[in-house]
Amino acid sequence: MEELVVRKTHVRTELLSLLMRERKLNDTLLSTALNMDRTTVFRARSGKPVGEQFIAGLLAIFPHKRFEDLFYVDEVLRKRNNTAVRREAEA
Repeated sequence: MEELVVRKTHVRTELLSLLMRERKLNDTLLSTALNMDRTTVFRARSGKPVGEQFIAGLLAIFPHKRFEDLFYVDEVLRKRNNTAVRREAEA
């Protein structure tokens, strides 16, 4: 049976919240710094997958953090019959 692996990147929400508190950032200020809509930041902080622009922007705002610190990759293995199995990808 064929498998298709789909990888989606998510922000580590607890760490992002901590970093935002340390810098006195709210969603609006962070979205301005990222040059993105506030709803994009809200979705990311709610656990939705993030894109390349969000990843690059967050790494630029918090240069002392590594990708692995701020994000994790979720793998979805899809079988031919369209069943899905989720797991956090190993680094």
